[in-house]
Amino acid sequence: MNIPKLSFCITCMNRLNQIKETLPQNLRDNILFNEKIEFIVVDFATPGLQQWIKSEFEEELRSGYLKYYYTCLLYTSDAADERSS
Repeated sequence: MNIPKLSFCITCMNRLNQIKETLPQNLRDNILFNEKIEFIVVDFATPGLQQWIKSEFEEELRSGYLKYYYTCLLYTSDAADERSS
């Protein structure tokens, strides 16, 4: 039986210093609940973030406690409105 997880979704766009300050602490503070929660980082092309995540959180990534996604695409509601017309 799959138990639903609580997902903390974190977006990052050119805020590497801020995520370096907060993500390690968030992961440490919640490690006792790692079977019930997950952290998802969505990187909107932040220079250096992918390398930092992969080098600092290898075990967290492997276990699924931390998930990392990269995209260089960011659609605004205005862009969505233009595509639909």
